[in-house]
Amino acid sequence: MNGKGVSQNYAESTRWYRLAAEQGYPRAQAMLGLAYVLGKGVLQDYDAAADWCTKAAKQGDDAGQGCLGLLYRDGHGVPQDYVQAHMWLKLS
Repeated sequence: MNGKGVSQNYAESTRWYRLAAEQGYPRAQAMLGLAYVLGKGVLQDYDAAADWCTKAAKQGDDAGQGCLGLLYRDGHGVPQDYVQAHMWLKLS
């Protein structure tokens, strides 16, 4: 993703994040969710972002919690809900 030691390649980094995320690794789930938010390596898809960030957040991953909080704040992939946004952002 960052191009450290290899060429930067969002599609390839997303492929690796997906492999780890599907095995239940919360940080990989959060990073995959973020990729969907930003449209880096995948088409931008807030619904997919919310799904992956929720999985990570519920496992206590701070990046997943922060991502989910921002999605609730902005109403992307989830209904806009400032109470949920505050809760997840505070946890992160």
